[in-house]
Amino acid sequence: MNSLVAILFSKDRPLQLDAALRSFRLQCRDAARASAHVLYTVSGPGLETLYQQLQSEHPGVRFVREQQFKADLLRLLEGAEFVLFVVDDTLFVRPFALAGVGAALDRHPEALGFSLRLGRNTTYCYTRDRAQ
Repeated sequence: MNSLVAILFSKDRPLQLDAALRSFRLQCRDAARASAHVLYTVSGPGLETLYQQLQSEHPGVRFVREQQFKADLLRLLEGAEFVLFVVDDTLFVRPFALAGVGAALDRHPEALGFSLRLGRNTTYCYTRDRAQ
């Protein structure tokens, strides 16, 4: 798999972000394949301090304080072939490998993305009120 960027979005939730980062590192067999970035914003100075503490606890992760969301995001995406979007309240609960995700996307160029959450467990469409 070529360049993979993992972008975690967070606003005012450093505790949840810490759990997301730790569970990713725990469950992802090849986490080092991804260049990890946190795009965050805060509504107060006390929260900024907590994000700075997280930054020191996760030295392999680049923390970027949001200035202009679109421009900041596009900068983080530069050169990426694959992107993993994660929100701060995500918990990874089972082992997985990014290489497998990339291989699946390579095998299916018509696919726009891959979900680690939805798959064969999705058997009912609630919006259409029928099995799928």
